[in-house]
Amino acid sequence: MVDDVAQLRDIVIKHLHGTGRYVVVAQVPTAEEALGVLDTVCPDLVLLDLSMPGMGGVAALPQLHARRPDVKIAVFSGFEHAGRGPELLAAGADVFVQKGTPLVRLVAELDALFGIGTQGDSAPGNDAPGNSPPGNGAPGNSAH
Repeated sequence: MVDDVAQLRDIVIKHLHGTGRYVVVAQVPTAEEALGVLDTVCPDLVLLDLSMPGMGGVAALPQLHARRPDVKIAVFSGFEHAGRGPELLAAGADVFVQKGTPLVRLVAELDALFGIGTQGDSAPGNDAPGNSPPGNGAPGNSAH
């Protein structure tokens, strides 16, 4: 998870863990740190804020996508970005969820992104042979 507000990261991470479907393998306050973490961690998802000090999420989106094209990117940002959905999707985001949306809705969007809840599907990476347990940086149920 990439967001400069530590308290928000803690709340969202606690909620994601509480679902039993997502394990956050890293959390960082800047896009620059997120790019660095992707050199050592292989998440299935990056949950990305756009308004942060430094590079910010908008500039980081294409770099995150280029560095890890297989990783899904969910933008979780404020009202000022609500009308930018098409631009964000073109830059590499897979979904945009506005901050202030109830966390159950955020989880529903993430579940939809991974096809969870559809018949025969399960959490990201769970059915892949050879997956390591979630939370250790290996693919499978991991968010960054």
